[in-house]
Amino acid sequence: MPHYHLKAALAKLRRDAPDRVGEIEAMAARLAELDAMPDDAARIAATSPPLQTEGMTIVAVGPAQIGDNQPPSLDELTTFEAIDEHIRDLRIEAANWLDGSKIESQAQADEVSRLLRLTEAAEKKADELRKKENESFDAGKRAVQAKYAPLIADTKSEIGLTTKIRGACRAALGPWLRRLESERQALADAQEQDARERLDAARDAKAKVDQSNLGAVERVEEMFTDAKAAEKDAAAAVKDRAAAGGGAHRRVILRDNWVVKITDATALLRHLWTTRRADLEAEALRLAQVDVKNGARTIPGCEVVNEPVAT
Repeated sequence: MPHYHLKAALAKLRRDAPDRVGEIEAMAARLAELDAMPDDAARIAATSPPLQTEGMTIVAVGPAQIGDNQPPSLDELTTFEAIDEHIRDLRIEAANWLDGSKIESQAQADEVSRLLRLTEAAEKKADELRKKENESFDAGKRAVQAKYAPLIADTKSEIGLTTKIRGACRAALGPWLRRLESERQALADAQEQDARERLDAARDAKAKVDQSNLGAVERVEEMFTDAKAAEKDAAAAVKDRAAAGGGAHRRVILRDNWVVKITDATALLRHLWTTRRADLEAEALRLAQVDVKNGARTIPGCEVVNEPVAT
């Protein structure tokens, strides 16, 4: 067995069948012999199959090559359990090769490349099995969606009846509620002004009242009581909103909807540079990356470098 497969097999045996002590000890001893050899070439030679005979004919079988002991064909992996075991085996082999050591030979590079492609193929197979397993659920979901869409859909491609009705109701109520809100706001402003005037009058009367005149003192106290009540009513009026409906159903009210419209882009960017510089730089970098993806190679304020990645 090639050195790298021996390591993977030993790790798997220790994990899945620790009771097979004799096999584990034999494999560990053989692995120790291979690890003591000076290089990969010596290990490959040491794990080459012996000469085989067929009658009087001697057949020489060469050294183990990259790709020997291939994993099962992906076509054979038709269940979750099978692909799960296969990917976990790849994880064991990956742990043997990807231990932080640098690749120092073409043979090692070829093996890691092989591991990458096996992993990509296994991932694709697992995704195929996932989609197949989801088919019945997806079909059922699509059928339910299609049944309810004419009633409640709210997408770019389809608008359901309830969505149309809601939109029409809000469009009709909007102007009326805005009119009521304007009138309500004017009344609330007047109530606030009245409350302020009552409170000022009470304070003025208190400053001038003859404390020896019990009736006058009591009238001033009544003025303060009335002013405080008016102030409370005014505060409630300010918080109120124009509304329609109610009773058994939730009222329809005007909700604040603040919308930003840029009037001076330069001033805005200067403000953001001061208050949200990190966010502004991140968005600028994103836009620059889009330009590079579209072919730009020089961008003011940026260094565009090529950092090749393995694919």
